[in-house]
Amino acid sequence: MTNLTFSDFDKFERKDFADRLTKVISTFYPFYDEAFVLSLNAEFGSGKTTFLKMWQHQLGQDGYKVLYLNAWETDFDDEPIIPIISTLLEGIGKDNETKVTKEVTTTLKAVLAVCTLEVIDTIASPISKAADKLKECKDKVKEYEDKVKEHIEQEDIQAKGEEVYEEFSYKKVAYKILKDELASYIKPLPKSPLIIFVDELDRVRPDYAVKFLEAIKHIFPVQGICFVLAVDRKHLEASVRQLYGNIDFDNYYLRFVTREAELPEVTDFRLFVDAKAIEFFDEKRGRGVKFPFKQKDQKYIVSDMSDICIVFGFRARQVSLFFRIFSQFMAITADDDIPEDTVSGAFAAIILIAIFIKDRDLYHQIGESKSSPSELEKFIDSLDFNSTSLKTNDFKGKFARTIMAYSIRSNDEEFENEIYNIVSKKYMILEPYGNLSDVNNRAMFDLSRCLSGFDYSGCISGFNKIYKKLEEWESFINTDR
Repeated sequence: MTNLTFSDFDKFERKDFADRLTKVISTFYPFYDEAFVLSLNAEFGSGKTTFLKMWQHQLGQDGYKVLYLNAWETDFDDEPIIPIISTLLEGIGKDNETKVTKEVTTTLKAVLAVCTLEVIDTIASPISKAADKLKECKDKVKEYEDKVKEHIEQEDIQAKGEEVYEEFSYKKVAYKILKDELASYIKPLPKSPLIIFVDELDRVRPDYAVKFLEAIKHIFPVQGICFVLAVDRKHLEASVRQLYGNIDFDNYYLRFVTREAELPEVTDFRLFVDAKAIEFFDEKRGRGVKFPFKQKDQKYIVSDMSDICIVFGFRARQVSLFFRIFSQFMAITADDDIPEDTVSGAFAAIILIAIFIKDRDLYHQIGESKSSPSELEKFIDSLDFNSTSLKTNDFKGKFARTIMAYSIRSNDEEFENEIYNIVSKKYMILEPYGNLSDVNNRAMFDLSRCLSGFDYSGCISGFNKIYKKLEEWESFINTDR
C-alpha cells in the first residue's frame, strides 16, 4: 500500500476517529478469548481504503504490527485461508528472525500445504518442525480411522471415506497447531494486538465472502489478533442473502464480529476538493495540458465543483471520478466549444457530468433534450441546497438558471417561454440588476448571458452539444484510472 499519512492526506479530518478506534481495539481485545473483529462500515466510495492506509501508517508509527489484505484481489481462489496465511507469512517474514518467528512461519507453510490437499508425508521433509508435530498426531488419528473402517462395508466407499477422514483430521490438527503458534508469536509483540486489515470484503463473490467470515471465526480465533473488516454493510448483506435467502442478517453478522463502527460521513469536501484541483488541474498544467479556461478563472470553477459535490451528496470516490472526467473532458475540448473568456460553458459541463455520475438515465434524458421544464424543475427541487458549506451565494439560483438555460431547445418558443416563466418565478435574485428591474427581463438576461459563449448550431440545445461530445469520448474518460 502507498504510504498515506494523516498529516499529509487527512482531507476528511478522520484522525481523531482513528485514534478512538485504536483505543477501542487496544482496550477491549483482552476481554475476549477469541480474535477481536471490528467491522468498519461505510458506503462504497466513502474513502475506506484511503482511511485504512493512513490508519495503518499511524499504527505502525505507534509500534503496532499491522497487516493488510485486499479480499477482492484474492477471490479467484476458493479457499480464503490461503490469502490470509500468505498475508501473515509476508508480514511476519519482515520481522527479525527468532525462534518464535521461525516456528510460526514454518507452521504457516505446513498449514498451506494441508489446505492445498497435499498429504502429510509429502511435507514432512521440507517443513520439518510443523510436519513432525503433525506426524506425532497421525498415530492418534489412525485410532479413529480404524473405528471408522468398522462401519464401512464397500471397498471403494471405504477408500474414499478414509481419504476424506484423513484429510479432515490433518486439517483439524494443523489448525490447532496454527492457533498455538500464532498465540506464541503475538505474546512477545511490543504492542498488542496483531492487527489485520481486510479491505473490499463486500466486493467479493457471495460464497467467498461467507467463507472468509467463517475462516476468521473458526480458524483464527486467537486472542491477541484483531481483524478490521472494511465493508459496505448493505452490499455484504446482499451477498449473504443471495446465498441464504431472507436471513436475519444482523444476528448472523454478530456471529462473526465483536464490534461495529461507522466511518464518519463527510459534510465538508473543501480540503479534499482543493487537493483534487491541484492533482487534476495544477499538476496537469505543469505537464503541458491545456484547459479551455484561464488559470485565473480556475478558482471559480473549483468552487462550483465543490458546491456540486455537496448538493449531489457525492462520496469520496465519486468526487475523484468527477474531477477526472471533467478535467479530461476540458482537456479534450480545449481548442473548441468553450471560449476562454467565460466559465458558463464549463459550469454547464460540470452539471451534466455530475448528473452522469448521479443518475445515468437522467443524464441521457437531459443530454438528448427530452426533459420537460417541469421535470427539470422537479429535479432541481429534489437536491439539497441548504448546506452551510456551500461557497456560492444563491447557488440554487445559479444552478437552476444554468440547467434551464442549457436545456432551451432551438426553434421551440413554447418550451422556451415555459422555461422563462419557471426561472423568473422561482430562481431569480430579487435585487435591482442594472436597468433591468423587471424580474422576467432579468431572467431572460441571465439565460441569454449563460448561452452567450456557446455556438451550438446543429444541436438541439446547449446540453445536447456537451452531451454529444461527452458520449463521443465517454469510453476514454469514464474510468477510475
